[in-house]
Amino acid sequence: MINFMFISCFVFLLLSKAQGDDSFEFLMFAQQYPTSMCLVQDETGSKTCVVPKQANAWTVHGLWPSRYADEGPQFCHNPGRKFDHDKVKPIEDVLLQKWPNILPGQGEDSLWKHEWEKHGSCAEALPELGGELKYFQRSIGFHDQFDVFKTLNAAGITPSADKAYSNARIIEVLGPMVANNTIITHCVKDTDNDKWYIASIRLCIDKTFSPIKCGRQMEEDWEEDWRMNLEGKLPTLRDCPDGDIYYPPSDQTDRTIVAYQDVPRTVNAWEWLFQLTPIGYIWHSVTQS
Repeated sequence: MINFMFISCFVFLLLSKAQGDDSFEFLMFAQQYPTSMCLVQDETGSKTCVVPKQANAWTVHGLWPSRYADEGPQFCHNPGRKFDHDKVKPIEDVLLQKWPNILPGQGEDSLWKHEWEKHGSCAEALPELGGELKYFQRSIGFHDQFDVFKTLNAAGITPSADKAYSNARIIEVLGPMVANNTIITHCVKDTDNDKWYIASIRLCIDKTFSPIKCGRQMEEDWEEDWRMNLEGKLPTLRDCPDGDIYYPPSDQTDRTIVAYQDVPRTVNAWEWLFQLTPIGYIWHSVTQS
């Protein structure tokens, strides 16, 4: 009886999260550095990470409708409204370059599908973001406007195999890019060498698409288990430390699949079957980023 009540409450919370208030106050724009994500080894039991040859140095992770009091709306359409790949075909080549999927064992549009259904569907309250094409075009526009690689490079913060940088310096350099509003940095830690690597940059944008401060809650201590699938998951994103941070180099002309964990995460039969059930599907969806 207790187990039934616990499961019922758990399902109710998941459904509430997936079908709750669709309103939002601002947008959070996240970029990632695939080289770091695919380089480190950590405790997640990950298997491999795909860094496509055509991918930019920094790529889009997502554009997320957000609120100051909580994380914001998700999955705002009914189940019949799914991502339509045909609608982004006009910009497909650009998306493959600037918004690639880096998870193994999934289609090249799997990240687009996930981000649209979880976040893009909630952005349609703004006419400029209505529909797949506008949502992805605007996100790519933000990627070009807030050019992390170019801004860091101009300040002498360049990828290096052995040179370390400070989190404070990275934030200082990126500040003018967002009119000195909030820059949120996240890192991944390699458990083999205890080094921290810059992996994610986030900033906040108002509904007129101007950079703003993210608010206190968005800047508190934080960590995230990045998108999980049956193959495992990518390293855990955490707040960058005050000490040394590394920015590893990447040969953009010859990048294929980079293994960063020798032992793949084991998924038992019960877990696999659970993820195939409606409840498991909802849980899997809402716990991805």
